[in-house]
Amino acid sequence: MRRLEPDTAIVFFRVTCPTCKLTLPYLHRLGVKVLGVSQDSEEDTEKFARDYGVKVEWVREGAEDGYPLSNEYRITNVPTLFVLDGEGKVKMRVDGFDREAFEDLGLEFGAEEIVPRFKPG
Repeated sequence: MRRLEPDTAIVFFRVTCPTCKLTLPYLHRLGVKVLGVSQDSEEDTEKFARDYGVKVEWVREGAEDGYPLSNEYRITNVPTLFVLDGEGKVKMRVDGFDREAFEDLGLEFGAEEIVPRFKPG
């Protein structure tokens, strides 16, 4: 698996994915650098980021290049989030939206935020 810098999260997503639309706007609140891997066009990804308030650095990969990162991380659905520890090793994998996993990572949800406990990708 490709090593990323320590204390980073990497999330794989598609702009048409309803669970991605739920998940990605929260990721900037994790307190670590987040790298988003979009499986869509650059134009669609930029629009998605604007429309849904996604504040993460992102890279794009697609069918034309064989989805190299998705294949390397064995992605079977989106969103899939990997959280890396201080040594750059995978500490946690979260498939879909999992409120409990996000709370374990220190993400706090406000009382006014109505979010499900879990939503599959």
